[in-house]
Amino acid sequence: MNPTRMALICVLVVSLLAATSQYSECATTATLGVNKGCGSTYSVGEMVVINYKISTTSSASVVVSLRVNLPDGSDSVFFTNRSILPNVTYYASGVASSQLGTRTVVLEYEASSGGGTDAGAKSCTYTVSSGGSGGGGGGGTILRIDS
Repeated sequence: MNPTRMALICVLVVSLLAATSQYSECATTATLGVNKGCGSTYSVGEMVVINYKISTTSSASVVVSLRVNLPDGSDSVFFTNRSILPNVTYYASGVASSQLGTRTVVLEYEASSGGGTDAGAKSCTYTVSSGGSGGGGGGGTILRIDS
């Protein structure tokens, strides 16, 4: 075989491999937010609605974990290793507890398909302050409704 053809074939193979590996890294994306927007401020007792979505191929198997890191360093775990459908927006809600300060919502995910596995995490912060109306937050209790 001609050396020029061999070099051209090698370049094409390397290009295809690079394009394929880049595609698999970008194949899965996660979105995460709260009803007032990341970085917002809630009053004690106010409803906080978390939304999340994993966008990937429709045949992928998706597993997620959701928790909120509280200002005192503890975690409020909503769930771990829950199977969800890809490309569907899910919601979890709770009431802002009386513990004032900034919280970080953390969504960890893993999406597996015939092409491999993509895993990652997404976070969003919000703050709870004593100002405004509300009430009934009561000692750090969090109400959870998942749909």
